[in-house]
Amino acid sequence: MKNANASEILKFFSEHYTRKRTPWNWIVEKKNAIRPIIIDESMAAFEKTKKIDKPAYYTVTSYEQLSRFNIAGTDYTEPNAVRQYINDFNVDLPIFGYRSVLDRKPDYLKPVLKEFKDAYIKINDSTTEQDLLVQRTILDSDIYYTYCIEKWIERHVAISTKDTFYHRFSVHTVNNRHPEFSYDFPIAGHADDMPYAFRGTLFYNPKTVWEKKDSDKDHALAFKIMNVMQKLFTNFIKHGKPVHNGDPMPESRGQTPMNPV
Repeated sequence: MKNANASEILKFFSEHYTRKRTPWNWIVEKKNAIRPIIIDESMAAFEKTKKIDKPAYYTVTSYEQLSRFNIAGTDYTEPNAVRQYINDFNVDLPIFGYRSVLDRKPDYLKPVLKEFKDAYIKINDSTTEQDLLVQRTILDSDIYYTYCIEKWIERHVAISTKDTFYHRFSVHTVNNRHPEFSYDFPIAGHADDMPYAFRGTLFYNPKTVWEKKDSDKDHALAFKIMNVMQKLFTNFIKHGKPVHNGDPMPESRGQTPMNPV
């Protein structure tokens, strides 16, 4: 790396990086690392894997793009900016290696972008600014997070001999407060499951949740979801599946997302 041409690395990165996280983000690691994690580029390493013989558990939310880290300091929730984004609709599609092509806005991509827009964006006389924010959040989440995760899951399932579980998390309480939305809107952004699963204190104190669980319905819901999330993960660790003997929710298909994919 000492003799590498930095400009060539930057050129490669700008050509293959779509301004958002993708499964092709690269990790550079010394070959003589004491405890190496990844030597190959992640997708290349996955291509070489012929079989996985351990159960796996993936989680994601419908609003992955909505997080304090992604939208902080941006115009993401500014109504006029969101409307302009929808009007222009030149989104970065998650197509590996096509960054410069997408930036040129070629005519042949217009029908593709129109399909994306028609599928996600619904505007009429009663559409509110928050409706538009929700639509944009779901679109961005699907393209830049969920699509990449689900493509990875597809590859994982194809070569796995064990069960693979996948759930989408969505709840809105004091543990993952988003001022853009009211509490009765069941929204959860990127990493919002962490305070529930691991009792993190980054955004709210779990001790306060416990103290107010019997006097405030929002804290009561937060406490309930904390128990559910912790049970899902501990079940998976102990039994190889998030739901065990109907705990913490029914196991029958259609009532819970906790079935192997």
